[in-house]
Amino acid sequence: MSFFCSWDLKHAEGFDGGRTMKANVRGIHAHRNMLLTREKPPRQANDSEIEPDISDRLGSTDTLSNGNKADLEAAKRLAKRLFNLDGFKKSDVARHLSKNNDFSRMVAEEYLRFFNFSGLTLDQALRAFLKEFALMGETQERERVLSHFSRRYLHCNPNAIPSEDSVHTLTCALMLLNTDLHGHNIGKRMSYMQFIGNLEGLNDGHDFPKELLKAATPVLLSGRPRRSWPLPLLGDSSTRVQLRDPGHV
Repeated sequence: MSFFCSWDLKHAEGFDGGRTMKANVRGIHAHRNMLLTREKPPRQANDSEIEPDISDRLGSTDTLSNGNKADLEAAKRLAKRLFNLDGFKKSDVARHLSKNNDFSRMVAEEYLRFFNFSGLTLDQALRAFLKEFALMGETQERERVLSHFSRRYLHCNPNAIPSEDSVHTLTCALMLLNTDLHGHNIGKRMSYMQFIGNLEGLNDGHDFPKELLKAATPVLLSGRPRRSWPLPLLGDSSTRVQLRDPGHV
């Protein structure tokens, strides 16, 4: 079973939220650190690695304009069309954000620029992000997408959480919490104190501020799951909201 993805736990039998999530949150932290040290640096992409129909959708000059050199302008055009679902479906988006090459990295960076998370709690930002597309793919691919999200959230809220790694850890913890509260095969539900305990020492070696965790997990404070809280892990059919206008920063 993957330590990383909350939806990997949804079929677990006899799930005990407090104990199992603690192991998984700490596994997430260790797994991310392992990937950061072992994963090869982003490399240049070539045309054969771009989705076969991208050239047709964007125009032949909008993939890679200089041989193997990733084209920033092409990345911006692709990111805009992915965000607007212009010729793409929600299920298409993640695979263009998750590859380990320069072009995919730039597409992801430009795609995230369409989101302004300033002033949002982490769960609000994560929900807004996951409504726009279906987060699918292998563990490492989803890891990269959520890393891009974490980087953007920190950029928009530089004083909220101290580091990208802390944002990423708390993001994954929220997704595990989502499964704990709303999974169909889950046993005992997690309490707020269990959730805090699961994250001890994972904020760059320190505890997350309790006020931050309270703001990020209002559903736990209510005493029961709210229908509006579940994260749209596989995409959401509700009306899409453009969070930033073209010409974004």
